[in-house]
Amino acid sequence: MLAVFMGLLMRRSFEESMLSEEYVIKNRIMGHLNASAGWQAIERGYGATIIGSGEGDSYSLFLDFLEMSRKGEAEVLQAERHIKKLLSVKSDKTFEEQLNKWRRGYEALLSARPRIASNDISKEEWLNTATLNINNEVDLSNTVFLPQRTEEKILYLNTVLRPNIARLCEYAGRERALIGNTIASGEPLSNETKNEIKRYRSIVEQSLDQVLILKDLPSTSSKMKKAIEEFENEFLQSFQILRENVFISSKKQEEKIKASSVQITKRKAIFRNYLTGVSNDLLNMSNHKSVRALAEALKAEEEAHLSERLSTVENLFKAFCRVKRIYTQIRYLNNSGHECVYVDFDGNTTKIIPGTQLQDKSDRDYFKETVNLLPGGIYTSSLDLNMEHGRIEVIHKPVIRFATPVFVDGKKAGIIVFDLLANTQSFLHADTEQERKEDYILANRNGFYLHHPDESKEWGMVKTLNKSHHNIRQDYPDVAEQILSGREGSVRLVSGIVIVYKPFFLNPETASGNFWIIIKRVKKVEYPVDAPTWIDRATKAINTGLAISNIAGEDANGVMLVMESTAKRNIQIIFLTFVFTILILVLFIWWSRNRVLMPIQKLTRITQKIAEGDFSFRAEVKSNNEIGLLSSSFNKMAVDLQKSNIDLCESEAQFRSLFEQAAVGIVHVALNGQFLRVNKRFCEITGYTEQEILERTYQDITYPDDLYAQNEARKKVLDGETSSYKIEKRYIRKDGTIIWGNLTAGLVIRKPGGEPNYFVSVLEEITERRKAEEQIRKLSHAIEQSSSTVLITDTEGNIEYANSRFTQLTGYSLEEAIGKTPRILKSGKTSPEVYKKLWKAIISGNEWLGELCNRKKNGELFWEYVSISPVKNSEGIITNFIAVKDDITEQKQKDRLFLQQTRQAQMGEMLSMIAHQWRQPLTSIGAIAVNTRNRLVLNKTDKEMIIESMKRIQDHVNYLSNSINDFRTFFKPNKVKEPVSVRGIIQKCLGLISKSFEINEIKIETSYKSGRGIESYPNELIQVFLNILKNIVDVVKDRKIENAIASIREYEKDGFIVIDITDNAGGIFDDIKDNIFLPYFSTKQEKQGTGLGLYMCKTIIEEHCKGHIMAQNIKGGANKSLRISRG
Repeated sequence: MLAVFMGLLMRRSFEESMLSEEYVIKNRIMGHLNASAGWQAIERGYGATIIGSGEGDSYSLFLDFLEMSRKGEAEVLQAERHIKKLLSVKSDKTFEEQLNKWRRGYEALLSARPRIASNDISKEEWLNTATLNINNEVDLSNTVFLPQRTEEKILYLNTVLRPNIARLCEYAGRERALIGNTIASGEPLSNETKNEIKRYRSIVEQSLDQVLILKDLPSTSSKMKKAIEEFENEFLQSFQILRENVFISSKKQEEKIKASSVQITKRKAIFRNYLTGVSNDLLNMSNHKSVRALAEALKAEEEAHLSERLSTVENLFKAFCRVKRIYTQIRYLNNSGHECVYVDFDGNTTKIIPGTQLQDKSDRDYFKETVNLLPGGIYTSSLDLNMEHGRIEVIHKPVIRFATPVFVDGKKAGIIVFDLLANTQSFLHADTEQERKEDYILANRNGFYLHHPDESKEWGMVKTLNKSHHNIRQDYPDVAEQILSGREGSVRLVSGIVIVYKPFFLNPETASGNFWIIIKRVKKVEYPVDAPTWIDRATKAINTGLAISNIAGEDANGVMLVMESTAKRNIQIIFLTFVFTILILVLFIWWSRNRVLMPIQKLTRITQKIAEGDFSFRAEVKSNNEIGLLSSSFNKMAVDLQKSNIDLCESEAQFRSLFEQAAVGIVHVALNGQFLRVNKRFCEITGYTEQEILERTYQDITYPDDLYAQNEARKKVLDGETSSYKIEKRYIRKDGTIIWGNLTAGLVIRKPGGEPNYFVSVLEEITERRKAEEQIRKLSHAIEQSSSTVLITDTEGNIEYANSRFTQLTGYSLEEAIGKTPRILKSGKTSPEVYKKLWKAIISGNEWLGELCNRKKNGELFWEYVSISPVKNSEGIITNFIAVKDDITEQKQKDRLFLQQTRQAQMGEMLSMIAHQWRQPLTSIGAIAVNTRNRLVLNKTDKEMIIESMKRIQDHVNYLSNSINDFRTFFKPNKVKEPVSVRGIIQKCLGLISKSFEINEIKIETSYKSGRGIESYPNELIQVFLNILKNIVDVVKDRKIENAIASIREYEKDGFIVIDITDNAGGIFDDIKDNIFLPYFSTKQEKQGTGLGLYMCKTIIEEHCKGHIMAQNIKGGANKSLRISRG
């Protein structure tokens, strides 16, 4: 027994000796690691300085850098030598993991050092690599003294753990204060604050490792483990989530501010492009040939053509308003400021303002400013509400006035004024990406709102609206001057709201003068908690770390008491050994039974329970001896098994949730093709229920033509040629429809022998994508087969694509054309000014339409009608130009021939009308001459008869002369109106055409009710009535109407003299009724009419008589109704 006791004593002495040797090795390892970290810290600073200089190994500090590297490496080699000794004495899994981590970091440092010499590494990469290695060395040093035995806990707890916890709590507390102050201010986290927090967090995370390592050590008490678990739950989970949410909330406002700035920039581009288009319209209109012709007439005071040119410009303005639909008014003012042409557009109808309502605008600002501009200069007014008759319209119409001078031979000849309607979807209310029109504010340079989400605040500068005159100075008094300064920026209000603003200058060349301010408001930072709550939550989390430190102190004191008690007991045993040998033997037997055999038996029973799946049983730990350690290890194993089982269940639940909720179809397919498992999305794609699909194979629902390709792909995977396959194939849905899918499949191997188990496949439906690809293919084919030439160029005009029509038409091959510009087709026949306007239009983002004379490769000239448009990317930047061109050479030749024929036909019609007008008077003159001659032969003449005959002949000659003058001056506005009787005019016409009515047996009926005279041109009215009556004669003769009647009824209505001329000749055919007043439209044979008669009638009545003419069918015939103004 004594021998046994002495053996135990010697064993304990040996263990103490080994432990002492182990402590010496650990102490040396720590010393070398700490020294290495010190030298490497100096090396890190030298390296960063050398990188910053950019001189590499030629820099003066490079030798010092190498010296620090050598010293650090020497310490590392010593540490490695002692680590090998330590690992030969003991095995520690945690220490070995940390050692491998340090070695990987050190290898990265060794690889980075040579790159300092060649200046081939960034400062950030070097600092990260060096810092990571130093941190790993510190962690390894702390891991050296991890307590594996109870006796080691005092040293570890007091020298490693508690100092690390103190550092963790200190820097977490600093972070708590920084974030708390920021939340209280309502502002986002600044970059300075973030960098400071990042520095604090790196220190906190380094200390965390020492706390978490302690959790899995066998010597750690259950109370300490519980405290660590509470620390993990509170500090590393709940508090960490809250901390991340705070950072996310701060980042959201920063992102919104950036997005707002981008949206304002896009809106400025919309405004700029829109106003550039308006300026181009204005300049193009000022250079229009019709406008220039009017300007020349006004300048030369040519009365002869003035009315015709005024009418042409009125129709031009009218058509332009109707097409553009954004200009409420277009006016032409002469050099004196008097309106010459005025066209008004109300959104639906276009109205030409008559001359009596034109006004003098010489005192208006826009005239005074514009009349002093140089050629090409444009006046732009402020944005204001439209006024009618001196009052603002009830439905507010914001307008901007644009004006430019018109020059003739270098001298001003007037100005053109556009009134632009700004309240449109293309301008003020244009939507940008991810922004509604209500989300922005637009103000003028004085701060008054032109557009505001609260419409009641708009137009505060218009006093007549009796509004509260809201403006930026009233709403944001503290920052108004900054916003209205004409510079862009952002400002944070006391409420936390951020105002982002940018000026929009109406004159971008000078960036001065009149401007608007575009404003976006960004909500204040919405932190998940307020400052007091943050402080409370952070304090609670930090306190869990302090709790670990307190428990560490308690554990250290407990270990000291145990060690003191053990020392006293050993002394007593030594003195009483010889006296109580027998007692020791008895006690040994009793101890063996109760402390060894019974615990092992209990442990065996508990092992059986755990093997049966009940993890709730634990071994009782009564001592720190081998049985106690075995029981502790067993309990830990039971806890780990229970946790692993829970983790396995959770992992399976997560997989099942992911499998079922995936946005793509996922299936498990057996090697024979049978479906084993499918998710909900796969069922939705194929149209089958889960039960229906599990009863089928993939071959059943695969389109037959695609089955071979999939089988071959599966075979390659099964043969080991590849690990997975991916194909696009067709499926047959349950309802019979064919869909396309993108299938990715891989093999799962789970059988013990390494044999394949089943396939896992992921299916994405791509039917719509395939349809889109097919549409693109068809579109490409259509372009290639188009009869029009299609060219695509880059922004410099270099050809990138041309279709086959281009090569057929020009003779150039694609190889000859690609990379060249369309200048290879230039003939020299087209004016350089046309090309300048072309480029100006397309680089401004507008379409250009026009005709170009080009030259083929063989030198032949040809004409093309060309449409060129810019192509823009998603950011609105022009990337290409596309031209669509049609060969109009043949059409141009036809047009020239048609123009010549039309002019000849018009001259023939005029001669026909003269002959038609002269026939009756000449016949009458002939009859009078014959009668006079017969009377002279018979001597039955007297002076009164001869005078009467001469007077009648003179009347007819005067009529013929007036008719010639009237035809010659038909379109001249300087004819003089005179009082005439409508009845007298009609009777004169009936006298001229009565013979034709008698020959064709047409009865004439007349009715005169007004009896009032009018101011008009009598000869023109005679031409109108003669044309209409002659048409009745022609229709009666052509249709052979019997009992033909022509009725003329004159009366007064609504201030107009109305003349209804009706017939019973069968009416006007429906298919031509709308065309009878058009020029050159005729139902007669080609040699019998030119189609100008009714057109001339319409022109006389509407333009010269300020009236209206219309034709309609009545029962049995037609009615032509004329309304003539009395003035």
